[in-house]
Amino acid sequence: MKNKIRYSLVVSLIIATLMVIAASPFYAAYSMKNAISARQPEKLANYVDFPKVKESLKRSLNASLIAGVKDSEKNGLAIFGAAFAMAIANPIIDAMVTPEGLTHLMNTGGQALNKQSSKNGNSELDADFSMSYSGVNNFEIVVSAKTDPSKHIKFQLQRYGLLEWKLISITLP
Repeated sequence: MKNKIRYSLVVSLIIATLMVIAASPFYAAYSMKNAISARQPEKLANYVDFPKVKESLKRSLNASLIAGVKDSEKNGLAIFGAAFAMAIANPIIDAMVTPEGLTHLMNTGGQALNKQSSKNGNSELDADFSMSYSGVNNFEIVVSAKTDPSKHIKFQLQRYGLLEWKLISITLP
């Protein structure tokens, strides 16, 4: 009888531990949202790997600029403009991707998405959110406008240790 109780206790403890581990990225996303809403950049900084986010934004922006050049039929002026934009964008990204800059950017981004719903008198954010694991140590949050789901921003979190998650990538549309 005592063995059954011990066995049940061990199994229950293992299940509870696995549930906490599985829920940890959702808690990190919730904590990030609260830090952004409360405009507390110092708390948001605990959930962001700034060098990785800077590099991901640079890659995303450069890919968008290159795609724009390909669409403009190899126009020499478009190529020059894209090169100039890349040269200017990289230092701007370095300057903006700070705890204060990300807090401000994410708050104003939410306000921009919310513009249409506030015109209708609705105060809720007019966007769809989806959160899911994209690997054992990776978690994605995708935010897309309800009016155009093809345009979305993807936030990728990565596990650091057992329960800690940090934002490592922002992919722009």
